[in-house]
Amino acid sequence: SLSEHLYAAANQLVMVTTCDPICIMDSFTLLKTTPHRPRVHTVVNYANSAQEANNIHQRISHACRRFLGFSSKTLGSISKEPLIQDAAAQATPFVTYAPQSQAAKTLTRMAHQLHEGRHRKHEPEHVKQFF
Repeated sequence: SLSEHLYAAANQLVMVTTCDPICIMDSFTLLKTTPHRPRVHTVVNYANSAQEANNIHQRISHACRRFLGFSSKTLGSISKEPLIQDAAAQATPFVTYAPQSQAAKTLTRMAHQLHEGRHRKHEPEHVKQFF
């Protein structure tokens, strides 16, 4: 499928999870099925607190090191804000709906961080073959 080809070509993976234990397990299961090891960045969406998000990032990174042989990198978390639900009800991205909100600023910072880190001198062979 197209999604499998895109996934295989990726040299970075942004794994978005929530604080829900089932979601965390599903995210880790996805990583276990990865045919190659891209750089993995974790985002905790709809976090109740920074401490809760940090605990989830640490649990995922520890499980990756222990069972998969690599560490995930913390990209950040999006806090639980009512405006996110308000934007969804309006079918509008929250970064457009409330661009000055903490959630919008955090997501923008994450995008910039990924963009700055994407420049690599050598692309993996499987990425060259894809394109």
